[in-house]
Order: sequence, then structure tokens, then C-alpha cells
Amino acid sequence: MVSHFIFDKHAQTTGASYVPSEELGVAVNQAELAGGGLELKGILHSHPGGMNHPSTTDLASFESYLVSNLHLDDLAVVICTFAREALRSNEIQLGDLRYSLFRAFRTGSGTALLRAEKPRVLPVEGLQRVLVDVLGADWSASETEAMVTDGTGALLFQLEKEERPQAIVVVPESYPGMAPVVYIERDTGATTTVALPWSWGMSFDARVNEYAHALSAAFQHRDSALRPNLQLGTVQLPEMPRQPPSGSVSPQPSVTVAGQPDLKWPYRSFRELLRPALESVMDRNGRAATRRLLARSQGILDSQIRTERVLILGCGSVGSTAASLLARAGVGNFILIDPERVARENVGRSIYEVRDVGRFKVNALHAALKRINPSVSVTVIDRDFQDLSAPWLQSVVESATVVFGAADDHKAMCRLSHFSYRMGTPGVFVGIYSRAKGGEIIVSLPPNQVCYSCAVRTRVGLEPETGDLGAREVDYGTGRLVAEPGLYADVSTVSSFAAKILLAVTPSLPEESALSTDFRRPISASGGTFSLVGVSPGFAFFGEPGALGSAPNQLAFQSIWMRPYRYDDCTTCGTSPSGLHDSAEPALDVLRALVPGE
Repeated sequence: MVSHFIFDKHAQTTGASYVPSEELGVAVNQAELAGGGLELKGILHSHPGGMNHPSTTDLASFESYLVSNLHLDDLAVVICTFAREALRSNEIQLGDLRYSLFRAFRTGSGTALLRAEKPRVLPVEGLQRVLVDVLGADWSASETEAMVTDGTGALLFQLEKEERPQAIVVVPESYPGMAPVVYIERDTGATTTVALPWSWGMSFDARVNEYAHALSAAFQHRDSALRPNLQLGTVQLPEMPRQPPSGSVSPQPSVTVAGQPDLKWPYRSFRELLRPALESVMDRNGRAATRRLLARSQGILDSQIRTERVLILGCGSVGSTAASLLARAGVGNFILIDPERVARENVGRSIYEVRDVGRFKVNALHAALKRINPSVSVTVIDRDFQDLSAPWLQSVVESATVVFGAADDHKAMCRLSHFSYRMGTPGVFVGIYSRAKGGEIIVSLPPNQVCYSCAVRTRVGLEPETGDLGAREVDYGTGRLVAEPGLYADVSTVSSFAAKILLAVTPSLPEESALSTDFRRPISASGGTFSLVGVSPGFAFFGEPGALGSAPNQLAFQSIWMRPYRYDDCTTCGTSPSGLHDSAEPALDVLRALVPGE
């Protein structure tokens, strides 16, 4: 069901072409991030004359979009024309405009496969007319609205008496097979449902007429005729069957308002009544999933972890591993950003499987997270981070509660750091050194601690003291780190530690949590936000005569936490922060040997 339309008022159009605007992309992104389960499903555009089917250019565009969004099985396509010939089975007429409906499927050949789609029209206007006629001349029905919750759609309208709302009628997508559900205000002020007959043994007209008279009787005997089994502040929403069960009377699903004790009639919109109830059901499912995930970590994590929204930049070895660990820890919302596809060589050093090869990493990771927790909410962005406009990027980062940087592009990491730091969003940034012998974990806790860019500059200055950290080769053309050999066991060790640190800095973590006591508070108090991690003996600081000196039996895992400098000229956290920047220039200042005992 299509429930929302976003008009592209900034589009580039001619008499024969339409090019979507960047503003439309921002608006769609904001709508998807706002919750409610919205997802872009297709595009509606007009054609000149009577051309009531997609053009060759349209089909190529649909294929490109579907290939870029592998989580979508198909794309809804609606063509609007002023055609005058007889209606086809896939068309509906609204006033002077004709809407032709199609579904587009990816083929892998550069052109999408098109199939005409017959629309299913719910005869709601007839229901409204009969209800108003039976209820009386002082009654009226509002215009319908669409609502989709957890994949199930419905049309809603309000019944009003002398312009005062009296009830809300929900028409399920299985109507007229299934009965409409009526939510009515009792004289006590509570809201509940009405038990009304829906007899399949009658003709449709007789069935609706019986239903309308039963509703009229319910209004006349409001207190006695209404079922008292529901009270304000509770929710009962059984799954609505797609097909009528055997028998003659339709079951009546029950819903009341949850968490809205001050809700008063009339409502500005009947979504104000139903949305809290439906969201409460989804929230209840999320809480149940979180409880199961936290069954073995009680006392360490809090159930509020499900409310966190983690933005992960880079879904390769580090990002995919951390994401799976965070989902298992109960994190309920993710934003995944990565423009690359899964390659065969990725399978040996990430959570991806052979079946994921060729898919965008964000889509494959989305599916993996859903297998861990079906109630998890995931937003995928399969574009290069550097190509995201500032307004779009701002809307994405603003929606996150914490960020996790795991990209192999230094400029992209600095850009994420800049936006998240300026918005006050905590973050963890991870880097793996040559041959995965070690890595770095940088914690960003604005505004009191330094940003990622300053920490990187500090690390560059440390190298004379630490020896070669194994700086990885950079691709001259892309500016990205070149992939090189390394054990996934080593990569996953650093990634797991980074995921644990991210859990420690999530805003919902209780102060009394062990993660807060062991990590967040010491890191915040000391300013030691830069961790050098070794997973091979003698790596960097950990070799003789380094931090551990000649202590025997030192293999791995090892880490040391240091306090990086805040550079005055830093455009993110310095004395004169400025606008967006893309890189941090290295400095030769050295933060020396912050080791135990010194």
C-alpha cells in the first residue's frame, strides 16, 4: 500500500523528461529515518498525450535503481496521463487524470522487466455513504487517509456528528472480505471498539446496511452496547487474518490507545489516536526481542539499548563485524553507509557469505542483521560518503545517537567526525594497521574531548616513539587504503573491542553499568580517548623497551590508552572551528610515552 507521496518541486522537467532533484533525495531520506516503517517504493510521473506506459529511458532508470537497491524485489511505477481511450485492467480514472500502474523487476541486462499491475480498489466511498445515511442527516464522514504499520495497510476515516468527531473507522486492506473496525469514544472518555456483525451469507449491500444499523444502535446505547474489555493505556492488537475464516461473522480486532492518558477528542487527525497504539505494538515486539538478546548479559546492558540508532560508515571487515555484535547486544536501529559490493575475497574476512557476493554490502549486512533480530530497523545508503550533500548528511547524522567510523577513506572519516562532533554525537573510529597486527580505536566525546582528526594528527606524531605502525598503502587515484593480507581473527579482535567501547558510550547506558564504570567514565575523566591495540607480540609500544618493557610472556591482546592533543587550528574542535572540511594535515608534535608508571 502506498500511504505517502513526496512532491519533487525542484525537479528538472521538460515536456518529455523528468530529472529528480537532490532535495527529493533529502526529503525521502528524512521520511525513511523518521520512523513508521516508510520506505521508498516507486515513482509517479506524468507522460505527454496518451503515452500510458514507461519509456525505454524509464526502464533503464528503473533497472539502475533496482540494481542499486537489492533489498527491493520490485519497484512500483505509476504513469499519469490524460488518456481518453477505454480503461485497461491496470488503470484507474480520477477526475480528468488516468493512472496506469506497473511493477518493474531487475533483470541484470540493463533494462527492467515491466508487468502491468491491476489495482485493488477498496469501495470505501460506498461504506461511508451508507453509514452516514443510516446514522442521520447531522452525521458526516471525513476524507480517507492511508496508514501502513509493519507491512499491513489500512484506510481510515472519521465519523462526525455536528462536526464533532465521534468514531474512527479502519478499513483493512482485505476489505470487503474482512469487516471495518470502529473505534468509538465512550461517555466516560475512554476509547474502545464496537462489536458489529459482518455476515458473509448476505450480499455486499445487505452486509454493509446491517453493519451500519448495528453501529447506529451502538451509538444510541453507547455505554451498554460497547465492549468494556479495553481501557485507555492498554493495547490488544491481534493479527488481522488476510482471508475470512469459516463461519458467518467476522472477528473484530481490538485496539486502544497506549500511553496517551491526556488524549482528547476531537483529534487533529485520527492518526493521533491509532499511531500510538500501533507503534506501541511494534515497540512491544522490539522490547521482547531485546529481552531475548539480553538474556545472557543482564546487569551489563540495559533494555534501552534498543532505542539507540548507530550510524556505521564502512561495512567491510570492521563495520560488518561490529554491526553484528551490536545487533546481538540489542541495538535496535542502524544506518549503514557503504558504496561497495561484496566481493569473493571479502567472504574470508567479514561476516558475509558466498550468497552475498555481488550484493551491495549495506544490503547484505541489512539482511544479516534481520536474521539476528527481525525487529531491528535498518536504513541503507549505498552511495559514496563523499558524494552526500551537506544537507543530506546533516539529516542522516542528526538522526543517529552514536556513530561508528570504519571506512578505509581518511577524508570520509574526517568528514563524519566533523559533522558528528559539531552535532554533539559521540562516536568511535577504528583503523586496522598493516597485516592486521594491530589497530587504533579513537573515541569522540564532544565537546570536552578532542575529535578524531586531532587524534589522528597525534598518532602521526607518535610514530617516532612507537616505531613503524605498519601504515597501509594508499591508492593514489581514490585516496583509500589498499586491502592487504591479514587474519580475520585479528581484525575481529580489534572490531569486537571497538564495538564494546561503542556500547560503553551510548547515551542510554545507565551510569551504574559495568561498561560505564570500566570504560566510559575513565575515558571521559582522563581524556584518554586514543587506544593503540596490539594483537601480535611486540607490536609498536608493546615491544621492548616499550610500555611493557621486558615483561615475560606478553603475547596478545594488548592495549594502551593515551590522551591526544587538541590542535588550535582544528576546524572541528579547535579554538576557531569552521565549516565542513575534508582532511586533516599531519603534525610532527609528539605525545610521548603515556605508559603505566610515568
